[in-house]
Amino acid sequence: MRAIVRAIRRRIAFKLTLTLVGFVGVSMVAAGFFLNHALEEFAVESLEQRLASVAGVVEDEARGLLRGGAAAAVQAFVL
Repeated sequence: MRAIVRAIRRRIAFKLTLTLVGFVGVSMVAAGFFLNHALEEFAVESLEQRLASVAGVVEDEARGLLRGGAAAAVQAFVL
């Protein structure tokens, strides 16, 4: 009788361990996908904001150079 109880206890512990490991694994994969998506979205938004702010600063200077028509000045500005 004791052998049966021990076997069931061992199996229950093994099943619980596998269930816990499986749940943690699935949770980690789901969290990884969510975190990857969130970080990628944040990076894209951040880049868009930086590019927009730089474009606003540079726009007036670029328009002035292009209206002047001096090719050397435009080339220096682009570089």
